[in-house]
Order: sequence, then C-alpha cells, then structure tokens
Amino acid sequence: MNEHALAIESRLGRRRRILVVGQAPAARMRSRRALDGASGDRLARLMGVADLHTHARVVNLLGRFPGRAGDKGDRFPLAEAREAACRLRPGAHRAVILLGRGVAAAFGAGGWPFLEWRRLGSVPAAVVPHPSGVNHWWNDPANLERACTFLKGVAAGRMPA
Repeated sequence: MNEHALAIESRLGRRRRILVVGQAPAARMRSRRALDGASGDRLARLMGVADLHTHARVVNLLGRFPGRAGDKGDRFPLAEAREAACRLRPGAHRAVILLGRGVAAAFGAGGWPFLEWRRLGSVPAAVVPHPSGVNHWWNDPANLERACTFLKGVAAGRMPA
C-alpha cells in the first residue's frame, strides 16, 4: 500500500473511532491518560471491554484537576470547558460520548437526556452519566442495566450513522 493510501486509511480509521469526552484528570491519577483510573475502569466494565483506550479516543476537557466542590464532587469551570470543547473536532469521529452534564453543557448539549442518541453537528452523540463513584445515578439497578445495554451496544458498533 502506498503512503497516500495509508494516510487515507489512517484518517478513515480515526473517523470510525468513538470519541469519549471526560471532565478532567482525577485528583490521583495512575497515568497522564484521560480516564485512567476508577471512572475509566467502570466505563470499560460497562462497555464490556478490557481497555477503554483501545476502543475509543479518550480525552478530558480540562488539563488539570479543578479541585473539590465540597461533598458534591469536583468543581467544573464551564467557561474553560467550553473553550476546550471548541478546540475538539467531534466530526472527525464515528460517534461522541459526553460523560456527565457538565461536559454536555460545554458542548451545548446540557439538556439532553442520558443514553439517547442525538446529533452533535454531523456526528451521533450521547450523554452518559459521569462514571464517578460520587454519582448516585449509578446506584439504581435499572439505570445500571440501561447504561450497560447502551454502552455495550456502543462498543459493538451499534449506533446511528
């Protein structure tokens, strides 16, 4: 295969990848990779995959941990997140998963329901509750089952074109 064909194949491969967008690095990280901790592990389990990073391009909107917001989780500077969202190219991916209402708000999708496909520009996108252990949404077994079904479908490539 020539270099031009390899470049086209590479771009097509990237286009087929899913973009998973998290909030920010955790306070304590195992590595510099986005969602490389308990939240990423939970998301991978829900998707039924061993490593989230082999199935998706995984990024955080913020480059640093923004600090705690008391017992309600972490701070999330929305203006900074919106600027970062503008720099991402969701249309270069097969689909986009936005983790949490804050991330969704940064993309103008704050009112979207969880686990339903919508359009973010030209690409299918969905909001998934943030997989943090602080998020009580995950405590309801019906929510957990619905999310697992949705995310396993994403991992299997079942999403709108």
